[in-house]
Amino acid sequence: MLETGHTVDIADNLCNSKAVTIDKIDNIQNIELILWRIDVTDKEAVDTVYPNQEIDSVIHFTDIKVRGESV
Repeated sequence: MLETGHTVDIADNLCNSKAVTIDKIDNIQNIELILWRIDVTDKEAVDTVYPNQEIDSVIHFTDIKVRGESV
């Protein structure tokens, strides 16, 4: 998406990740991603973040890792 000129925002509650990962992507790609620290299952939170933005597409990646399941 970045390579085709799209603006990329990330919505994540960071329950299973770290904001520093976004900083690393920023540095590698030489861009600034926007991180919205929200739970995407919270409709009111999503509505406040994107009230007037035109969104072309959404890619939803989700995974809650449990250490015992990954061993």
